[in-house]
Order: sequence, then structure tokens, then C-alpha cells
Amino acid sequence: MWDLDNTIVDTNSVWANAQTKLLSSLFSYIGLETSGVKIDEELLQLRRIDYKLCQEFGTPHYDFKYLLIALFYFYRDGIKGDELIEVTRKADQDSIPEFTKILLKDFYKNLDKIPPLFDGILDVLKFCNKRSYQLLISEGSKEVKEKIIKKYELPKYFNEIRVIPKGGKENEFKGLRKRYPNLDIIVFDDLSKNIDFGNQIHAKTVWVRFCYTINGYDIFGEKPKTRPDYTVFSVKELMRVVKSFLKL
Repeated sequence: MWDLDNTIVDTNSVWANAQTKLLSSLFSYIGLETSGVKIDEELLQLRRIDYKLCQEFGTPHYDFKYLLIALFYFYRDGIKGDELIEVTRKADQDSIPEFTKILLKDFYKNLDKIPPLFDGILDVLKFCNKRSYQLLISEGSKEVKEKIIKKYELPKYFNEIRVIPKGGKENEFKGLRKRYPNLDIIVFDDLSKNIDFGNQIHAKTVWVRFCYTINGYDIFGEKPKTRPDYTVFSVKELMRVVKSFLKL
């Protein structure tokens, strides 16, 4: 079983691009002096704030207006930490400048891009497809996911592809335990639910860390009960793990 985002396609690169543009526009609107600003460091700060908001709302799929509000208070007023999250949640929408709506619209537009494949990942999928039943499960917008699936002709590499609504992965896993009790290996980038499910059905779990990860095993405030069987940092490593598992 495979995840899609940041496992097969580099969704992180799309997010990084959209977040960088968001920061640049925000700095311009609030008149922040940027001559000494290192955008990579500010992007890291944005992601720390985003991570806190994921924890606050219990999901990475929260309304991103709160991210923009938090960034506005952080850079304009210097509010940080838990106070920033509290102020953001209680923010009076009328007190937020009109330009934030423009930035939010542009942010969502920049997110609406098809992410690139990780180099070599189709070779891994092709290898696995010849030797095992391939299941792809992706959570999020059906329209967005189907664009990715169509562009890269992913049905050629999978026996079954399922796109489920945001927040629906846990319920989906409950059904999978009954339909696929003998899944051999699960490949994913998000530890929060995948690893516990893998352990429940006694599948080998592979955590791919091709992309940016905050705070190690604490993903979106949820700690898995156990660590994955394998952790890989490149597609080449993933191929070696798959081959060793299949004893080829």
C-alpha cells in the first residue's frame, strides 16, 4: 500500500513555492525591511507556525486563513509561541487588513499545481507492480488527486486507487483491515496513522523522508506507538528495501 503526497510526488516543493511567495508578498504589504532577511529561515519559521496550527486544529487540513493571520501578528506585532496561536484563534476578522484576503487567494492558487514525481519512483512502482498487489490511498481533494493520477498514468502501476476525503483516512483503514488483512508492506511519509495501521495488520512499514519533516516522530501532534520497520531518505534506498523484502 502506498501514500501519494511526498511519497510518490513531491508535494512539498509545491508548498514551499507557495509559502515562499506568501511570505514575500506579506513582507511587502506590511513594509518589512527584507535586505537582511534569509527567506529559507523565514520559511522554516512559517512551517513551525503551521505545525503549531496543525496541532491546535488537530489536522493539517485547517483553514489557511489562520496561517495568514498568525503570520500577520508574528511579523507585524512580534507575537510568538502559545500567545500567537491563542490570538490567532480569537482574531476578529474585521481587524485583519483587507490585503490578507488577496494573499490568501493567491496562496491557494499557487497550491493548485501538479507536483513533480520523485526521480526514479516510477521504476520502484513498476518493480513492485510485477510482484505484488498494489494499492494507492490518498487523502484530500478528489479533483486535485485525480489530476495527479491522470498526469502520471498511475493506474498502470496500481491494482486499485482510492481517493478519500480529508480526515477520512482513519475510517478508511478500519475497512482495509477487513478487505486486505495480508498487506505486505506500507510506504508513506506521514507516521501519524499509517504506522499504527501497518502494525495492526502485521505489515512491514517504510517511512520515506524525501521531504521536509518537523519534529521527528511527532507528526501533527500524534505519536505512533512504535517506530517504522524501515526509514529511507532516497528513492534508491527505497528500491533496496523493497528488493530485500521481496528477497530479490
